[in-house]
Amino acid sequence: MFTPSNAWPDTPTARNMRLFAQLMSHKASVETFEAFRAMSLDTSSRIREAQEVLDSIESGRPFESYKSVKEELIWSMERDPVLDLTDMAAAKKFIFHLKMEEKPNTGQQKSRLSVLESMIAPKYKTLLESMIIDSITYSPPKGITDLKYGEYQTANERKLASLSSIYISHLASIGYSKSYILHTTSRFFFTSDVTRVRISKVRSFFDQFDGSNSNFRIFIFVNEQAKDFLVGASAALDVDRSDIPAETLDVIDLTIKRHPEATHVITIRQKAIDIYKAGHEAYAKIRNYLSSAFIGSWNLNLSVAEEVVATTRNYGSSETFKVGHGDVATSRKVTADQRTAVNRSIKEAERMFDKINNDASRESRDRLINSLATAHTAASSQNSEIQLISLWSAFEAMLSAPPSGASSRISHYSKLMMPAICSHYAMRNCIYVSNVLLMNKRDAYKALTSAIEDAGVDVSERFKYLVAAVALPEHQDAWDQFVIACGDNRLILNLLISLKERFANPRVFYETIDQHEKKVGWQLSRIYRARNQIVHSGLAPNFSDSVAVNAFEYLSTMLGAVSFRLSAQHNMRNVDDVVELMAMNYYSAKEDVKKLFGENRFSIENVFRIFSSVV
Repeated sequence: MFTPSNAWPDTPTARNMRLFAQLMSHKASVETFEAFRAMSLDTSSRIREAQEVLDSIESGRPFESYKSVKEELIWSMERDPVLDLTDMAAAKKFIFHLKMEEKPNTGQQKSRLSVLESMIAPKYKTLLESMIIDSITYSPPKGITDLKYGEYQTANERKLASLSSIYISHLASIGYSKSYILHTTSRFFFTSDVTRVRISKVRSFFDQFDGSNSNFRIFIFVNEQAKDFLVGASAALDVDRSDIPAETLDVIDLTIKRHPEATHVITIRQKAIDIYKAGHEAYAKIRNYLSSAFIGSWNLNLSVAEEVVATTRNYGSSETFKVGHGDVATSRKVTADQRTAVNRSIKEAERMFDKINNDASRESRDRLINSLATAHTAASSQNSEIQLISLWSAFEAMLSAPPSGASSRISHYSKLMMPAICSHYAMRNCIYVSNVLLMNKRDAYKALTSAIEDAGVDVSERFKYLVAAVALPEHQDAWDQFVIACGDNRLILNLLISLKERFANPRVFYETIDQHEKKVGWQLSRIYRARNQIVHSGLAPNFSDSVAVNAFEYLSTMLGAVSFRLSAQHNMRNVDDVVELMAMNYYSAKEDVKKLFGENRFSIENVFRIFSSVV
């Protein structure tokens, strides 16, 4: 995504179109750091979520559960550029009503939200796509200086980054899988050289997401007993090879060879919004049907491979992919660039387990091991619904139970989790960008670190050179030269500018940390609501894959933060004590940043302490 292998023309529109495609790939990928990834929901889906929570309040749920939903909806509407358009002026006025009503009549509020949704939903996608096309075809005013030209262009690219993120959130909210978004982006923009740029290409790309369902054939690989069980019960069809084109048969036969335990192929017809959704839904349907065998007393050996072949109804195209894990876990080959990071992760996991075994009290060790075991169950499970249930159980296994008489379980757990999850957010931003630079702009990055070293800064970790360049005014010249050197890669340039915007001085640093804290709080509440909805009604929200990704990240971050601070030597052996200490340190560090507002800048004396502290 950072360095496309296909050739593009060197024109303003071509550069903008390529950047849009890169942004779509980058922001839709689960491997992208959370700060640069598209959010789970858009404004329309947040409106529907608010309506659902109001429904639950009418059924007896505490009104407190609506507060975070309303707060996030207001935040979304205030920042949604689509609502700034003239066509949406009436919808924007609803923000005033949302803010004014502390505890509104739920029926009246639901009615207002229904009206708001009817104003936004029908034309939201069309208006958003028009804004994206305007940004792709944008050209700065003529007759301005090169410096001003760059400023105009950078502003447009930042706008394009925001619009692409919102577009991904909107597509995910409609029901499209991230895999389909990534595959379609690659197919349209990166599979062959681009000789001539046509906006019709972008419009055709948009047409791939028209929201309609299609019919697919899904081929699933099972052992003999599973085949007899499923075909005999009419849950699936035996495959008639004479009806299948040779190219599809070749793909099926290659897949069978990868799964020696699955000697038979069955097929199921599935209607879905995209081919990946169809594969996952058909696979889940078959797994659920097989589970009924365990109700009886039959001793059946039922095996199904976690890989399917999915085709369009008329075999026009086919895809082979892993199933069962949504957007959380995918099977992919580790590249040479990633191998160091993987080895580091393995060592960190070993170190974490040693800390838990050696430094935790017996009770805390049991809680942490139970949490890890439950997290492993989530990672091994077959769908995001089970993942969410298991992941929330892993949080509860690690943390103390709510006190007797507590009004809200989620408030209790959020209060305990937030400081640990939000710890080192600024540092993790910088480390992610630093790793991107090492893989894609190593020479330019090396020149930046050398320039800062020459200025007298000597640090042990490479990412701190990036911190110095971003946050210390005395290194502005080195930063400007570095930005110029990265100018040929607009996606990396976008990351650098975003980093500068977030952490350039104490005030924006604090606002960034504070906003991240709010987003984590909103998402924790959403994870808990989604888990409860699955447990109590058996229905999963269409964003369950996305929130499962966040739940995995939050749990991993929290387990790492807690285990790192366990210390038998300093009598810090209890999980509850560690969690309380992290909360004290986190909020104390935020106050330290506030004290720097008057200076309006970082200094060499405090910048590394602040960026490496718990904020």
